[in-house]
Amino acid sequence: MRISLALACGAIAAPALLPIGAPPLVSLYTEATALLGWGLWLAWWASQPAGRWWPNLPQQPALAAALAVVGLCLAGVLASASWRGLPWPIAVRHAGLLGAAAVALLGGARLAAAIEGPAGAATAGALLWALLLAGLGSAAVAVLQYLGIDGPWERLGRDGRAGGNLAQPNLLGTQLLWAIAALVALVDASRARRRSAVAGAFAALLLVSALALSASRSAALGCGLLALWGLLDRRLGAASRGLLVAVPVALALAWVGLEAWHGAGGPGFAGTGLLHKADPSSSRWRLWQQCALLVEQHPLWGVGWGQFNFAWTLTAMPGLPRTAGYTFGHAHNLAVHWAVELGLPLALAMLALLLVAGLRSASTLWRGPRATPVARRAAWVMVAIVLLHSLFELPLWHAHFLLPSVLLMGLALGARPAAPAAPRPASAVAPLLIALAAAWALLDYRAIAAVYSPGPDDPPLQQRIEAARGSPLFGHFAGRLVATLAPVDRRQLADYRATAFEIIDWRLLASWAQAYAEAGEVDKARYLAARLREFDSPAAQLVFATCARDPSGFACQPAPPAPGLGFEAFRP
Repeated sequence: MRISLALACGAIAAPALLPIGAPPLVSLYTEATALLGWGLWLAWWASQPAGRWWPNLPQQPALAAALAVVGLCLAGVLASASWRGLPWPIAVRHAGLLGAAAVALLGGARLAAAIEGPAGAATAGALLWALLLAGLGSAAVAVLQYLGIDGPWERLGRDGRAGGNLAQPNLLGTQLLWAIAALVALVDASRARRRSAVAGAFAALLLVSALALSASRSAALGCGLLALWGLLDRRLGAASRGLLVAVPVALALAWVGLEAWHGAGGPGFAGTGLLHKADPSSSRWRLWQQCALLVEQHPLWGVGWGQFNFAWTLTAMPGLPRTAGYTFGHAHNLAVHWAVELGLPLALAMLALLLVAGLRSASTLWRGPRATPVARRAAWVMVAIVLLHSLFELPLWHAHFLLPSVLLMGLALGARPAAPAAPRPASAVAPLLIALAAAWALLDYRAIAAVYSPGPDDPPLQQRIEAARGSPLFGHFAGRLVATLAPVDRRQLADYRATAFEIIDWRLLASWAQAYAEAGEVDKARYLAARLREFDSPAAQLVFATCARDPSGFACQPAPPAPGLGFEAFRP
């Protein structure tokens, strides 16, 4: 149990609690740490005598459906790179993460089959404890942020909402809801339920208080799922059911209490102000309208996996300005995102597979002839929480949320307990490869991190850029820096082609347009300038400030009427 708990905390709690990051991909260290931890933990789990690693899928249709979803996503990545211009360094990162997700899904199914044995029970307990400790640690950081106490943790967000070391209030909200579900499962499985329930109540109070500090609306909706679990699951003990039903009430009371404390001179609380925003959807509704336009233009095959931001930025959006200059890399809705990138038929098929898997597993877990361990029912609820969150945000695009989610899914969807089997060393190969790949990515990223965040003893910028260009996975970030800093008439179009698929903001768009103009491709330059004009941002509009003095510049001219000019024309 100790080894499993230590490895589980390394996979789940460490990425959530360690304040590590460096531009340009601020979350890269966190995600690589998660992959490293998960690879080691899954390798240890593969070494335990706990049934087959590869299940009999015809006898487990729910698990087969979930595995098919991951497989279709992986096929989408390979198709996008092979035929639709997605650069291979970016495709390799996506494919690696999805491959790790498939291994974690199978590991969760193996845990479901072995959960009533000693190895399975210990691993399930380690999983729940790691989720709880990650939540409690994040809650403590959230309270410190709210009180304005500085330390080796992230500061309070600019909007006044606590985000823990995840630096994102909505991610913190889901982390805390998972911790509450894990807490309930641990309390319910405890032999000393009454004593555990008292300790659990105090832990739940801290978690709910931090949940209020996050002011996460998606997490507030997730509280309803916890309450429904408490109302409908009659196999839970009375204390556990009461705790679950009390979560939404406690959240409302915490919200009111924080408002009252602020009124009495305490620290500021951003929750109520968030509800009174002029746009409560935080620009999501306008973004979804823009997504509808992309789906209308590319209904069958979508724009290509990993190309949402590329297509969204480089597609004309008449009457739909890019609000406040935001640049979106995701549709902020899993179903809509799949429809945009993979097309409507495949997106609907994948949603149907998820629905079938969820309903079949729910029938097994709650209506089956035999009582199932509470950890499996808690896993089902936790998956429902993260999928609900995925209707408004992108938690599954982060390794430290995707991997726990798919393992929990495997735990919920797996078959009944099976007889133990002798461990097979070959089963640990794939998890160990995940850990090695994560370690290599961490080392490879150091070169590009040194470009953007140099140390006192690092060489000059030009030397750092040349070293970073040799990075197999991240070299295009050096190209981005070269492109945006290049003097007039020295810009090279090749520097933009890979980095444009990572993220396009107004700075890159303005520089890219200038590069096309310098290369003599004025129509493309004017097209990009027209897209830049759609950004409702004072910073972006500075590019056009010279048009009043010199209206002959390419950026001052209307976009060309060429019907074939769209985002496809800018692919490599």
